[in-house]
Amino acid sequence: MNQAPTLRRGLDAASAFFAKAILVFLLILFTVMTVYPVIWLLVSSLKTTQEFQMNRIGLPKEPTLRNYPMAWKIGDFSTLFVNSLIYTGATTIAIVVISFSAAFAFAKIRSRAIELGLALGEARIVDPKAGELHEQFAKAYTGLRAHKGMTLERARDSGEIKERDEALALLHRLLNKN
Repeated sequence: MNQAPTLRRGLDAASAFFAKAILVFLLILFTVMTVYPVIWLLVSSLKTTQEFQMNRIGLPKEPTLRNYPMAWKIGDFSTLFVNSLIYTGATTIAIVVISFSAAFAFAKIRSRAIELGLALGEARIVDPKAGELHEQFAKAYTGLRAHKGMTLERARDSGEIKERDEALALLHRLLNKN
């Protein structure tokens, strides 16, 4: 009897080792496939055009840095660099302003919620199709749409609710009842 659990533990350990070995292999493979092109690009940038055409994979015989100023000039990188600084700076400023505004709004909402005795920590997102309020939602929707022939079965399907404003108004009414 004692031998079976030991054998099972041995198999579990072997399969865990095999799974880890496969994972390590895949991670190493992914790393090589990610890093190799960058290394190849850097090594190739140190070759002259003729040397690159003759020997695309090997190391440069006489490494040169002349390609960098030439690429900077031909590619008009000075203009592109300034444009990148402008866009990055403007985006960063916009993100900071929006974040400060949101933080201020959240602080005000929280203080107003405390004044009203609401616990925002208990707030949750309600899915009208699968949530615990589904039946209440279906009944309220049936009541709102009874004049158009809505039945409780169709309302439970929730496929009938297509307009966002109707769903939001209905949800608001449900939450105000509780």
